[in-house]
Amino acid sequence: MKQAVKDLLPVREKARAARKQAVELLAADRIDRGAIEALRAEQIQLAEQASKRFTQALADVAEVLTPVQRKQIAERMESFGRRWRHG
Repeated sequence: MKQAVKDLLPVREKARAARKQAVELLAADRIDRGAIEALRAEQIQLAEQASKRFTQALADVAEVLTPVQRKQIAERMESFGRRWRHG
């Protein structure tokens, strides 16, 4: 899991840089649709990479847990999801 966190840190930094770039693109005197589209495509690719790495880490963790422990984590994830959706 620690390796997954290390692997995902650059993704976080790239996302921050992309937000800054998006603000700059939108605040420019002229709107560059090509640059905006390129940024969007880059962010989709970045999200895909992060999703794959997160899923891999989740599966790695799940493999070493007992069925009872996996059920407990699933319940916590479900509870967290409810709080996220309903405030």
